[in-house]
Amino acid sequence: FGMVAGTRHAPSQYRNTAIEAILPVRIDQAQRDVPASITQGFRPVLTAEGRASSIFRFFADPSRNSEFLTGGWQPIFWYQRGITAKPGVGEIYAQHPNDLAPDGRPAPILVLGRFGAGRTLFSATDDSWRWRFYSGEIIFDTYWIQQLRYLARSRKLGQRKVTFTATQSIYQLGEQIRLNLRILDPLLAGQLPDEIAVNINDADGGLRERRILSRSRDGEDLYTASWTADRIGRFAVQLPSLNASIGAMSLSLEVSVPRLELINPSVDLTLLNRIAAETGGQTIAFNQAAGLLPGLIASVARSIPLETQQPLWGAPLALMLFTMLILAEWIIRKAMGLI
Repeated sequence: FGMVAGTRHAPSQYRNTAIEAILPVRIDQAQRDVPASITQGFRPVLTAEGRASSIFRFFADPSRNSEFLTGGWQPIFWYQRGITAKPGVGEIYAQHPNDLAPDGRPAPILVLGRFGAGRTLFSATDDSWRWRFYSGEIIFDTYWIQQLRYLARSRKLGQRKVTFTATQSIYQLGEQIRLNLRILDPLLAGQLPDEIAVNINDADGGLRERRILSRSRDGEDLYTASWTADRIGRFAVQLPSLNASIGAMSLSLEVSVPRLELINPSVDLTLLNRIAAETGGQTIAFNQAAGLLPGLIASVARSIPLETQQPLWGAPLALMLFTMLILAEWIIRKAMGLI
């Protein structure tokens, strides 16, 4: 099931209906939005899930595709405000570069999710027709065909009895790791206990720790576990066999050092002034650096004379000139009878 938001009816008109339960987003704060005019456009920013999916894979060359997604596609203008992804259900593939949703996170633009054994999708904008500009139909068609293929694969997914996933494959130190085990077979869901243990193994295969998947309050078919990533490295999460027909499953996770300088690249003037005061220095604004720094930083350049010596026989021209002078002197002395 997929829904495309519109300025008049979707999704606000489906609040408190059976459709609301199917959507991968919460729409309780979504309002009817018919703006008079919008002059400022934006380009959606892809999440890790969006970059890894085929929905936004418009070109075979990864570098060309990345360049296009950064600044090649046309900006869109309208999107449905007031929606948030349902925790444990909706995965955000594209989000607004600046605006925030009611939950304080970047406003979602494209959200994919699940309902029972099927797949769901919610597009918060109907402006994708603008991507036809300067590119014809290839971008527009690829975008929607890949979404339909994603939804159609739910029939194959329904043949499976469980799905075992993580919210992402790469985490930064200090982030919350979340695992989801969804039971697609109602009979199996009723037979399983409320808690299922999983093993966390390190890269060498040794047991690192054990975590518990607990049955979620959102439904008896969902088990979740979450904890803080407190160790850097690669890990494998091992889910034991649930019954004779479902074998063991494994997930690969990686925890890396957080790139804090990219999260907040602005200058911390308070800390900078304190460090300057404690070290006997001073702070200088960027626009004053060219004029002030040359006078504050003393040059440490030194001129060191280099003396070189070269044997005479190592310079053929000098040796030839010296020989000619000696020979000329001998000839003159011989002619004048001095020898």
